[in-house]
Amino acid sequence: MLRKTNCDRDSQYIVYFRISMLLYQFLVVLILIPVSASIYIHYILYNTVNIWQVLMSFFCALNTIISLWEIGLGLHITFIEREAKRLKEKYRGNRGAALLGFFVHPLNISDAFTLKPWMIVWSTYSIYDPSYSNRESFGFFVDVGNGWSTILPTLAFWMSMSIDIFPLKFVLLISILTFYQEFYGTVIYIASFVFNRRFTGLNFSEVYLFIGFANGLWIVFPLIGIYLCVAVLERNSFSIFRI
Repeated sequence: MLRKTNCDRDSQYIVYFRISMLLYQFLVVLILIPVSASIYIHYILYNTVNIWQVLMSFFCALNTIISLWEIGLGLHITFIEREAKRLKEKYRGNRGAALLGFFVHPLNISDAFTLKPWMIVWSTYSIYDPSYSNRESFGFFVDVGNGWSTILPTLAFWMSMSIDIFPLKFVLLISILTFYQEFYGTVIYIASFVFNRRFTGLNFSEVYLFIGFANGLWIVFPLIGIYLCVAVLERNSFSIFRI
């Protein structure tokens, strides 16, 4: 009978740590692989790299991940509230260190494909905007709602740029509604943030990065998406993505 030696057990731990990555590395991989795959498949089908397809593939991949996080926001709000309180006490105003701690948080492969380990994104974001650890806030409810309602339309639009799986008008209808919902919800969230002066205590770069740039993606890309849906409707085909 073979017995495991201390060396064998040490090797198991070494393998475990080797398949662990930092959170930001997992995030890059989870966006890069599906986006690259969709661009490659699109190229094989149409012998072209289309700028609209590339841009919207990036947004669809990003939005799919965020939608899963938003679903997790609703499912794990108790954990997020507790973790947000712990982080505020730990960093005591050192928001930059808290942000760095989020990006370099270690994850192993098994944890990376479950929701709860990613929920530190909301507890960290709550240092900048407490509404995300407050289950009574607008920001909490609008994002949880967006997560459940936009993930499937996002995937449908993403696939339809390359493959005619669903009826064209059906895809356009749910896509326009989804893009408008994302645009409108983001505008109202920013307005609420400013109106309630939740920027008090934040410096300009923090407001620009977390409220302006990060949320601005869900203003710019949905507007591009609506424009492209109108273009598809006018052509009665997805040819704008295939030339």
